[in-house]
Amino acid sequence: MAGAAKNEATQGIRTLIDGLRMSPQCLEAAHISVIVFNKKAQQVLPLTEMLEFQLPQLRMTPEAVPENAFRFLSQCIERDVRESTSESKGDWNPAVFLFTKGRLTKEFETEARLLQKSLYFLCVVACGPDANFDMLRRVSETVVPQASFTGDVVSRFFQITS
Repeated sequence: MAGAAKNEATQGIRTLIDGLRMSPQCLEAAHISVIVFNKKAQQVLPLTEMLEFQLPQLRMTPEAVPENAFRFLSQCIERDVRESTSESKGDWNPAVFLFTKGRLTKEFETEARLLQKSLYFLCVVACGPDANFDMLRRVSETVVPQASFTGDVVSRFFQITS
């Protein structure tokens, strides 16, 4: 991801954080992790409490290979998200925001469908002028153009789904 798409993705993450900070419930309960996928998926920020979140420097390249992104995300969820047991309450199912320039492969779609079984929801934010909304809707019912992705939208979304 480069150029306009990269700038929109970075702005979208800032908007997401601002929107989450508008909700006292999210501010108290939410944890954020940032994963980028270039030639290889990489967790650039491990699961972090909202109050401690600092946007890391994002290094995104035009050579993004998204095929293993959801597989990598599934591994992170398996490692980081605590399930409920008889002794303790676990975490909520994760909410995932995917910021993408909108060119996905068939394998990516398959991985997304498998991952959605363990998610609270998946919101795809389309970044850049070349986003293919029809393709993105095959990954998630919730697809938002970055220009419409505001803090108020994020805050309302969590009010509706909480």
